[in-house]
Order: sequence, then structure tokens, then C-alpha cells
Amino acid sequence: MNDLPHNRESVTEEPAVRGRVVRKVVEIARREAIVAFPAAKRAASHAAQVFLKKFSEEYARERRKRKRR
Repeated sequence: MNDLPHNRESVTEEPAVRGRVVRKVVEIARREAIVAFPAAKRAASHAAQVFLKKFSEEYARERRKRKRR
């Protein structure tokens, strides 16, 4: 019925354990972000280059079509 721990030691250690877990999760997230952001930046740059190349080809094609009319 009562989910609370019955001994005083586990009550006092629980916040400390929770704090360590939170710090560890934050540290892992920070390390992953340090890796992920540069990779995302390169991927976005690559996508922009591909888009601009394709756009210029399509734009030239559309202009040729419009001149024929």
C-alpha cells in the first residue's frame, strides 16, 4: 500500500542518486550535441548546395520553355 521506503538510509540517499543520474544524462546529452551539431551543419550545407544546383538547372529549363512561347 505504501510505496515509500521503510528505512531512513534509502530516503536520504535517493536524492543523491537522482542527482547523479541527472548529471550523467546531461553530460551524455552535451557530448552527443557536440558531435551532432557540426554533422547537422555539414548536412544542411550539402543539402543547400544540391538544392541550388538543381534549382539553377530547373530555372534554366523553365526560362527556355517560356522563351519558346
